Amino acid sequence: MLLTTDDMMILSGLKVSIRKRIQNKPVMDFASRDIGDSQEFNDYQQFTPGENIRHIDWNRYMRDSTLFSRRYEKLERPEVTVIPDLSRSVVVSGKTKAVKRFSAAICFSLLNKGMTVRLFSNRSFERYSGKSGWQRVHHDIELLDGGNTKMLSLSPAASSMSKNVVVVSDLIFSDGFGQFKENINIANRLALLINLSSSYDHEPDLNGNLKLLDSQNDKTLPCYIDSRMIARYKKCRADYYHQIEKHCLKMDWQYKDVNLEDSLQNQLLTIAPAGTLYV
Repeated sequence: MLLTTDDMMILSGLKVSIRKRIQNKPVMDFASRDIGDSQEFNDYQQFTPGENIRHIDWNRYMRDSTLFSRRYEKLERPEVTVIPDLSRSVVVSGKTKAVKRFSAAICFSLLNKGMTVRLFSNRSFERYSGKSGWQRVHHDIELLDGGNTKMLSLSPAASSMSKNVVVVSDLIFSDGFGQFKENINIANRLALLINLSSSYDHEPDLNGNLKLLDSQNDKTLPCYIDSRMIARYKKCRADYYHQIEKHCLKMDWQYKDVNLEDSLQNQLLTIAPAGTLYV
């Protein structure tokens, strides 16, 4: 199991709020609002032949002899796309289980609140709804194929993404992130990017003659590591993630750097400091 019973109890206490764009500005809302047949009143409109006569406001007709029908809100089930990025960099750095576990935590939180999840899995999307979808999505996340479920594979299925997207990744591949930005930007989607990093990512303890793995091209490169190389790496890494944060700020996306060595409770404090997860 990716999540223990204790994990699920902690996640059950997490509130979830869906962000929406209205006139290109994000706002918080749980449900999208459409005119439908629910029992929540929205507005009046003049009655036209062919409408359901049960919606006529007879009290108003008695006052002004004009037929008006009531309009009601249809509250749709919110849907969120979850993308566990199991690209090569995640696999070779030993983060596969952490990405799967955190993706499962996000899916559980959404499904537990009655929402619908679209899980990106090996170049396609699968849909799961409500609490009953948890066992299926958990099973499918466990079976995700490391090295194949990655952001570089998004393009063929990008049109199937929801308006709200959560990515769990290390965001290492600049090409992959560039393609992801393009797919998200086209549809004016809102994204939450969760970067799973370790203390070793921030402060690598390396020195001497080593072979580095280029995970993008699957090659090993001989390299001599000293304090100057480490300082250069740390600067390049900080600059890279700073650019991602700047882009997120520009697009009204959210960026969260989560320490994969933390407990789940502390990780949730990072992405939902006030007890509410905004997606």
